[in-house]
Parts: sequence; C-alpha cells; structure tokens
Amino acid sequence: MKRLLITVLVWALTSPFLFSQSDLDRPVTVAFEDFSPYQALLEIETAGKVPFSFNSSILPTGPVSGNWKNTPLREVLSEFLVPQGLQYTYQDGIVIILAGNRVQRRYTLSGYIEDGTNGERLIGASVYDARTGKGAITNEAGFFSLHLPPDSIKLVVSMVGYDVYGARFQLSGDMKGTIQMLPNLRLDDVEINPDEDLMGDEFGGASSVTLDMSEIDKLPALMGESDALAALSLLPGVHSGPDGTGGLYVRGGGPEQNLVLYDGVPIYNSSHLFGFYSIFNSSAIKDIELVKGGFPARYGGRLSSVINIRMKEGNQQEWEGEGNIGLTSGRFALQGPLVREKLSVVLAGRRTLLEPYMAGINQISEDQGGNSLNYDFYDLHGKLNWSVGNRDQVFLTAYRGMDDFQTGYALEENGIGQNFDFDLKYGNQAAILRWHRDWSPTVFSDVSVYTTQYQYISEGTSSVDSLGLNPARSSLSTQSDVLDYGARLQIDWIPSNSQLIRVGGQAILHEFSPETLNFNLELTDSTQELNTQQPILRPIEGNIFLEDLIQASDWLSFNVGGHASFFQQGDTTYSSIQPRVSFRLGPEKKWNLTGSYSLMTQFQHLLSNSGLGPPVDLFVPATDRVPPQTAQQFSLGYFIQFPKQKLQFSVEGYFKDLRNLIDYDTDVNTIGANSWQELVARDGTGESYGLEFFLRKSAGRFRGFAGYTWSRTTRQFPTLNEGEEFPYKYDLRHDFSLSLIYEIRKNLEFSANWKYTSGINQTYLASWFLPPTNQVLPLDVLNVGDLVLIYSDRNAYRLPDYHRLDINLRMYKQRTWGETFWNFGLYNAYNRRNAYFLLVRPNFSEDPNNPVFQIRRLSLLPILPSVNFGFKF
Repeated sequence: MKRLLITVLVWALTSPFLFSQSDLDRPVTVAFEDFSPYQALLEIETAGKVPFSFNSSILPTGPVSGNWKNTPLREVLSEFLVPQGLQYTYQDGIVIILAGNRVQRRYTLSGYIEDGTNGERLIGASVYDARTGKGAITNEAGFFSLHLPPDSIKLVVSMVGYDVYGARFQLSGDMKGTIQMLPNLRLDDVEINPDEDLMGDEFGGASSVTLDMSEIDKLPALMGESDALAALSLLPGVHSGPDGTGGLYVRGGGPEQNLVLYDGVPIYNSSHLFGFYSIFNSSAIKDIELVKGGFPARYGGRLSSVINIRMKEGNQQEWEGEGNIGLTSGRFALQGPLVREKLSVVLAGRRTLLEPYMAGINQISEDQGGNSLNYDFYDLHGKLNWSVGNRDQVFLTAYRGMDDFQTGYALEENGIGQNFDFDLKYGNQAAILRWHRDWSPTVFSDVSVYTTQYQYISEGTSSVDSLGLNPARSSLSTQSDVLDYGARLQIDWIPSNSQLIRVGGQAILHEFSPETLNFNLELTDSTQELNTQQPILRPIEGNIFLEDLIQASDWLSFNVGGHASFFQQGDTTYSSIQPRVSFRLGPEKKWNLTGSYSLMTQFQHLLSNSGLGPPVDLFVPATDRVPPQTAQQFSLGYFIQFPKQKLQFSVEGYFKDLRNLIDYDTDVNTIGANSWQELVARDGTGESYGLEFFLRKSAGRFRGFAGYTWSRTTRQFPTLNEGEEFPYKYDLRHDFSLSLIYEIRKNLEFSANWKYTSGINQTYLASWFLPPTNQVLPLDVLNVGDLVLIYSDRNAYRLPDYHRLDINLRMYKQRTWGETFWNFGLYNAYNRRNAYFLLVRPNFSEDPNNPVFQIRRLSLLPILPSVNFGFKF
C-alpha cells in the first residue's frame, strides 16, 4: 500500500505531457496459461522491463491466459486489462494499474468448417471455446459465428468421423477464417466437454435424424444398390410398405405428405422401379436428414416429414471419383476442380443393366407365346460450386431421371392375329441456382431460384385381325405432370451466442396438369375417339417465416416461430398461420427432455388410382371445392447418452390430427373423367399416435441402431365406409428394425438388416352377382358391366406380417491409386414370401351358380443374391 501511495502522489504532481512513451512501444513476447491475474501481471512486467504498481485487492479471481509475440506493450496491457475490468496509466516510467468500469467488449469469431481432403463444407460441426464454455453449430453452409471477449482462445472443433481440431490464439478483434478437418477413418467418437454451451441446430431430439452416406453404403440393399430412402425406412416412425409399393409413410401420413428436398429443390416422385429404388444416386449424396416432428418454421407445405438430401459440393483440391457395378445397375461419380480452390464440378450417373436378363426372359416367353418385357431407368446429377471471393459461394445443381417400362405380345391362332404394346414412362427433372453470402460476422443469407417437374406418360396400342377381315385397332394414352417455378430467401442472424434468428420467404408458381387422355378405336367402317383433358391449373403459393432459437440457460432452449402461407387458385385464396414451438430441457451432452407443437398446411393432394385402367398417381392442388389439408402434431421425447459405451437412446411419443383429406371411392374408374373433383370423397379426417424407441451406437468396430414403433392410424370420410372410422392402409401397429455393422478385421466388414412390421390393411372384393334377369355363367364369359360388386368394409383385412433379413459382406483393398471393394449380399436371406397383395378369386368348378371364394397370396421378391464391384480414387 505504501508503494501505491507514493506512486499515485508522483503521478498527480507531474504533467502528463512530459512523460516518455517509448517504454510502452517496446515489443513484448510473453505467454502464460491458466495463471492467476497477479501472476500474469508479473509475467508481463518482467517481459516489458517496466515496473508495475497495483493493489492486488482490485484484481479479479479465476485463471487467465495470454499469448503475444513481438507486440507493443501498450497493446498487451489493453488486451489483457480491459476484459478484467481494469485500466492503466503510465507515469514517470511506472505502469499504474487502477480499478475501472468493466468493459464487456466482445469480438466475433466466424468462418467455415470444411473437410480438409476435398473442401466439402461440414454441416453440424461443433465449434467450442474451452476458456469461456461458449460454442456454436455450423449451419447448412458450414458457417458458424461466436461472440467472445478479447482474450486467449482455446478453440476446439469436433464432428463425428473427423479428428478433433484444436488451436490457441489471441482474439484482439473480429476474426474470420476457414478451418479444415481431417477424416478419422476409425470413426471413434470425439470427446466434448459436457458443460459446453452449444447452440444446437433444431434440437429435434428423436424427431430429427441425420445419416451419413458413407455408413449407408455399408448396409445391405436390394441387388447391392445402396439407397438413401431405404435406409430411412429402418428408422422408427417410418414405414416403406410391402416390396414394390414405393414411398415413405411417416407417422401415419402418405408419401405425398413428405417434403423431399434435393439441394433445396422439392421432388414430387422419388422412386425408381415402382418403388424398389429411390432416384438418389448414393455416389452423389453427402448426407440425408429426416425431420418428422418439431418442424422448424422455415419448412412448410407438407404435413408429415421433411427429407433433406444434400448433394456433394465438389472437391476443390483434386480430382476424385468412384464407381459401382452390380448385377442389375451401374453408377459412377466424378468430382474435382475446374479452377483450383475456386470452381469445382460434380457429375454422377446411374443406369440399369437389365438388357441381358430381359433378352433371356423374352426369348423364353416368345417360345411359349407369352409377353415381351423391357425395363430400364437412369438418373443424371450435376453440380457446379463457385467460390467467389471469401464471402460468396454460388451453386448450380441439375437433375434428370426417367423410368421406361415396356411390355407387349404378338399372337396368331386359328387365323386370328392379336397385337398389344404398352409403354409407361415417368420421371423428374430439376434445376436450382443458389447463392450463399456472409454479409458480416453475424449475418448469413441463402438465396435460390429453382424449377422442378414430374411427368407421367403411358401409351398402349392393340389390334385384332381375323383372316384379314374386320380388323380392329385401338390406342389409349394418358399423361399427367406437375411443374413448379420457385424463389426462396433465408437470412440467418446470430446476435449472440444464445440466440439465432432465421427469417425468409418463398414464392412458387405451380402448373398442374392432372390428366390428359386420348382414346382411338378404328373399325372397318367406323372410327371412335375419346379425348379428354382435365383443366390445367396454375395456382400461386407464397410463404414467410420467422424462427427464433433461444438458449435461455445452460439447461433450457427454445425454438419459437411461425410460418404464414397463402395459396391462390383462380378466384379462391387460402391463407394459413402456422405456429411452431419446440423446447429442450437438460444438459445437452448428457440427457434432455424435448417437446414440440407444429401446425402444418399442405396445398397439394395425391390421388392414387387402384381401380380400372392404368395405375396413375395424380398430383392435384387445392381448389374452391377441395380445401387444403392440415395437420397438427404434438410430441414429447427423452434422449440420453452413455459416453463410455458410445450409445444414444431416445423414446418419443406423438399425436397427429389430420383434416380435409380426400380419397377415391372404392374401385373408382378414372378413365375419361372430365374432372378429378367429381370422383373424390372429401372432408376426410385422420388420427395417428404412437411411441418410438431408438438405440444407436455410431462408433467402434461394432455399430448400428435398433428402432421399434407402436402406432395406430385411422381415417374417416362422410361418404366412405358408411361414415364409420376405418384403419389407414398403412396402419402398421408394430414396426421393428435392426441394423448392424461389424468390422471383422481391417478391410472386411459384415452388415445385416432385419425388418419386421405388421401387415398392411386391404379392402377385398367380397363377392359379386348378376341381377336375376341374367343367367349365372362362369366368370370368363361375364359382361363386367352387368356385375354387381360387393366389397368388404374399408381396409377391413390385414395382410400377414412382413419380415425380412438382408445380409452383406464388404471387402476392401487399398491400392496405390485409391481403393477397390466387393460386396456380396443376400436380400430376403431366409426367402420369406411376404404378401404384396391378396386376391379373392371365385372357384366355379363344383357349382357354377355358387362359386367358392379362395384367397391367393401374391409375393414379389424371393431370396436374391447380389455381387457388386466398386472403386474409389
């Protein structure tokens, strides 16, 4: 104290204009870690070779760190003292440290996290300052923003599948940079401080799951063709239906109620080969995210789920590629820099290799007077990634895919010639131009314009020629498509470490062409034509949204927001305000309790024709007669981690209420209809509720996940099933799946999937009869127009339970230029004959007047072996 009084007296009596400042400009090199403030000041005093005067009682408590190299002493003093609430003055060769007002000055540390091997931006990486305990999660562009006081920073960046990145540096102002992570091929879990304060993305709990394509590629798949959507069907709350049905049914919803986004572009039909494969080439996909509850406000327009599929961005460092060829298809992908670290490209393609099989089948069929059969599909993916400076990134993504199914026959018996040919084509095409920009350390924007289209075309021709007399020729063609043009804006603002605000909107111009039909019948002396075209509808859809993600405390987080939308078709306008709220309670890296409420509105409907004529899926909009469908969902879940065992477990319950559903009546005939609105039942309601359990081990030699769902889903229409409630077709009461990967030894892995579900529900044709005025004859000579058909109650019968085991053995070999691998798999390993459909058939053999009805089970896929060869370089 005596030393301090003397120093202050000298300072007060001397004019500051006479002081020499040369000592404060002397460069200083000093470093310390976890020192007390007193010890730190002594270190700086020694390094600066200038005496310090201070009272230790004014010093704060707690460890401090610092690191300066050849830095003027005045800057060292400012950067060290200001955050501690201290100030200094220099008098007569002495630095006097005094108590002052604590200045809570903060700087912003921002930038991007990317894969160090290819420059791919990493989504969901954890960026954490170990000194302050503050952290952030990278967004969909790999961008992060942290607000920290000026001090020594201990930065830790971590992500499953990558080595932990660590760095120490002095934060003396706003800083921006790019951090590159190196892949960890051992897939060990990273160790993260359990007390770190991380702003999670949406903290969806069990309602949100992200799968990496590198793991999906190792799972068993039909004919060895790994599939992103097939992997999602292994998760609780997600059903894929029997083999060949296509689509995903999430928490009691239909496939049209899933918002499938491919690099931000909505996709209307995501299936190849009638549902056995998805349109997404796994060689082009980076990861896939499923959101089935707690929907963030930025998503809208669908009721059941968001399936967000992100395409690879393109290696900006070097060229790399991969390929895979199997028994039924082949695929490839190539990516690399057109201009190093500036412009990259991704190209990927896939095509069936079914021609040899079809040729053999057709030869056998032709020898036996049967049908010819051909099937093929292809898809092409492309993406350009242009890094414009250090703030802007521009992407151009394109997709095109098509399925083509052909069948027919040519017969001649007893002088009568018959010919029939049928061709069915359907597919998608899409393109998106996207611009990312970080305007400041705290503001990031995502702007995109896109177009997407789905088309369905079927053409059939037939002819009958009897000895050259009375020839008859007919043709029937149908077409349906939907086309969208859209623009979208999203802005992320990160005002603090405890808040993330998202705001934006979207505008879409739709064009729905429900069905065009052309029928032509040519006889010897006449021609008949039937041409119908349901009206083309061009509605406009728009929305705005606001999300506020708030870290209220270390244990409590909220995501509160709203989604407002409108839809205009002709003179009819619908509007909707959709509140969204979710919360997380608990220490994030240990356990948490989550809950959510979402109101969703969907302005499109899907009509699936299962009656007479070609099976056509019609996408139709809301109209003045058919309002948009809505759903509200409540969920409550619990999530816990076991770090030592590297396990995560979750359980979640949900309840969903659906309104304004539509559906075709039983066995409706859509051929020649002037308007689909005349054929549908309206004002349908639905309920779905259930419990989902999920156990996951994502690291180590033995890893995988298991899920179980108990659920119940119903529908009710005033004009169907006599107004009584009935089970939804995909009311699958029990659903269990197990997916395992085991690393037997280096470069040899075994994997297996086992799937069990309750059977789907079906409406049967229970019986039929002829009016009394007609004679009862065998079925093959009945005029169908005279029949009276009697159906069971709606979905009154349940098919047998479905279960299937798939296994796969994967062998790797490292080459000087890359890697090769072989996959040996068995689909449906124990040859379970799962029912695709049950037919009720009459047997007239005993009594033509009283047929006996018999049930036949139709199955599609027996045990199927597969062999695939692949390579990467």
